Amino acid sequence: MDKKIIKKEKEVIKYVLILHLCTFLNTPDCFQETIAPFEFDDHYSCMVQGYKVAGTQIENLGEERVNPLKLAIKFECREIKVEKI
Repeated sequence: MDKKIIKKEKEVIKYVLILHLCTFLNTPDCFQETIAPFEFDDHYSCMVQGYKVAGTQIENLGEERVNPLKLAIKFECREIKVEKI
């Protein structure tokens, strides 16, 4: 039992931002997944950054690409366990 406690103290929860490029032309289809080069200490910070990055990516794609294909950026904040150093 003590070993489990010691092991948990060596791990820290972090969050990574994962973006999905999707089209909603006919049926929803996400065809590209990108792991953003960010790591967050909490879910809230990851979510706020996710909205900012998704908005910027849609703007970078531009109306001429977004409108005809009905593109959207979905994102998730995936929890990961990282060993403390």
